[in-house]
Amino acid sequence: MRTRHEDIVLLADHFLARLAGRMTAVPSLSTQALDRLLTHGWPAMSAELEHTLTAAATMTDGPEIRPAICIWPAPTRCLMLLASMTS
Repeated sequence: MRTRHEDIVLLADHFLARLAGRMTAVPSLSTQALDRLLTHGWPAMSAELEHTLTAAATMTDGPEIRPAICIWPAPTRCLMLLASMTS
């Protein structure tokens, strides 16, 4: 996935769309946040991208995910919140 940027965009859209069933309002990716996603190496492939986007969507207060919220790896507290959302 490190060399296929088009896959990152498609997967990001897919993961955010999946969150729509679990969150009342799913933020979109800002252009700057998408640029940051595209420059990351993603060694863990799609699982790391999904965790990062889920954490970012959970921590975002507004309608857009900003680059400052796209942190790697996803913080433990966000993963714990995700686990509570899915159970």
